[in-house]
Amino acid sequence: MQIIDLNSPSVQWKFRDSTQADWHTATVPGCVHRDLLQHSLIPNPFWAQNEEQALTYQLHDYVKIVLLSSSC
Repeated sequence: MQIIDLNSPSVQWKFRDSTQADWHTATVPGCVHRDLLQHSLIPNPFWAQNEEQALTYQLHDYVKIVLLSSSC
């Protein structure tokens, strides 16, 4: 049995909105909201009235995957 460190540099995490085709890099451990903010896909919820707009993204479903290199 081989043990794979899912936080090693040879492992890539990706995420996307389940209704979209574009994949974005994800941070693990972490959450989708942080990933969305990192990629400027949502406004900063801590600025002005952005919190209400950012909350609408909770209604979306997201997919997170891990890509393993052949060296794993």
